[in-house]
Parts: sequence; C-alpha cells; structure tokens
Amino acid sequence: MPAVTLDGASDGSSPPTDGTASAKFYTGRRVHHVVPRAGHNLPQETPKAFVNAVLEVAR
Repeated sequence: MPAVTLDGASDGSSPPTDGTASAKFYTGRRVHHVVPRAGHNLPQETPKAFVNAVLEVAR
C-alpha cells in the first residue's frame, strides 16, 4: 500500500523530520513531506496540503 507521511514544520509537540525513522514501518511506495506553516493537526490547519497528500497516494 503506498503512503504519504507528513510533518508540520511548526509542530510544537514533535519537531519535523526527514521521515527516515518511520520508513521501516512501510513496505510499499512511501514519500514524506514537511508542510510549511503547519503544526500538529495538519488536516485542520492546512487542509489543502492534507488533501493533496491523500490524492498523491491515489495516483
């Protein structure tokens, strides 16, 4: 199953990463993005970036 992982660049709970630490949990195609001007709740704070990530998986 393909996946897109996201980190918010302004997340006060967990600093953004390059995604390599979680990569071992995915066996299919996976990409990671850091979303500018987003905190910990990406779907609410940056809905367009979140929807784009969902659509990226569907392609």
